This record gives sequence, structure tokens and C-alpha cells, in this order.
Amino acid sequence: MLKSALVVSALAAVSAGANLMRGCSDANLQGYCYIFTGAYNICYSAGSLSDTLSSVSVRIGLNCVLYIHTGCEGQSVTVTKNVNFLENFNDVTSSFRCQPNDI
Repeated sequence: MLKSALVVSALAAVSAGANLMRGCSDANLQGYCYIFTGAYNICYSAGSLSDTLSSVSVRIGLNCVLYIHTGCEGQSVTVTKNVNFLENFNDVTSSFRCQPNDI
């Protein structure tokens, strides 16, 4: 019982401040870039990259859903790897949510 409690506690600590994705204002992960950290399955604002996000690098094992509106609302696209140019989603992301692929 103690062993499983320690594992759950360790997983919670890791997901609370995990690197989720790197987002950049220009194609090919260039321009102004920011590493988004946080917990899994929580909606986050794209912050200073709102409506300017052009490329992303998602941490291996995660999928991130990008949304055109704040609060993880509206049209979305799911990203599971590095995307050098968000063709049909360029400069429209306002919020996102990431989670492990196995959930």
C-alpha cells in the first residue's frame, strides 16, 4: 500500500510542473519561443503567444489540443509531435490542453 501511494505521489509531482510543449511565433521553431509547463489535462492560455503561434514541439508521449478560443473552446487541432508550421492553425491558437497519449 505504501509503495503504490509513493508512486501516485511521485506521478502527481511530475505532472504538476511537467514540460508540456514548446511554442514559437515563427515556423521551424524560430522567433519568440516559450516552454509551457504545467499539469496534464488542464486548459491553459497561450499567453504571449496567443494568436501568434506558428510552430510547436510536443514532449514525447503527450498529445496537445490547440484551440482557437480561450477556455479551450471552439475549433481545435491535436498535435502529437513537432510541427514546423501549423498550416491551417497558424496564428489562431488562444488556449491548449495536453495529456499523456495513453489516457
